[in-house]
Amino acid sequence: KQGKKARESFEAAMKATSNSSVRAVALEGLAWIDIGEKRSAEAQVRLREAMKLADDPIVKSRVMDLLATVLFNERKYEEASLQYQQVIEIAVVEEDRQRARRQRGWCEQHLGRVDEAVKTWEMMKNDEGWWLIGRAHLGAGRAVDAARAFRVVVERYPKSVWGSSALVREGDALYNAGSHEMAAASYRSAM
Repeated sequence: KQGKKARESFEAAMKATSNSSVRAVALEGLAWIDIGEKRSAEAQVRLREAMKLADDPIVKSRVMDLLATVLFNERKYEEASLQYQQVIEIAVVEEDRQRARRQRGWCEQHLGRVDEAVKTWEMMKNDEGWWLIGRAHLGAGRAVDAARAFRVVVERYPKSVWGSSALVREGDALYNAGSHEMAAASYRSAM
């Protein structure tokens, strides 16, 4: 019932105004309903239309981010990566750019482009970005690079929520690199 009422409200808003920003927000709302009803194709159509209408950069980047997320969830990583890159370029709010960087890195990793994922996560310039870089290197068998990235988390961000996990992952990387004693020290530090 609530979905039906919401749909009717958004559709009424579309009919009642010629204001492109209001229409873009209404289309975004309809897309959210489509997503909830597992109608991804319809959501994508609405979001693409909303992107064309949105003249407010905050609304536009939010709509682009939602479209990228829909594409990501459908495993259309190439297209999602391009959308997230556009969000990075136009987003006004730093938090939106950071989310887009995080997600674009995941797209690149899913596409097997670890170096591109690393470059994207380097742009985050925070503890989470370095943790993701370490994880990417570890997954690609680059144990030494992984250990270095996890060490950055531990040393630059001592109060990070990623800290204990970084120590454990650093231990994994050092163990894989054959530095068993250093790995043991990292594991002990994590306790």
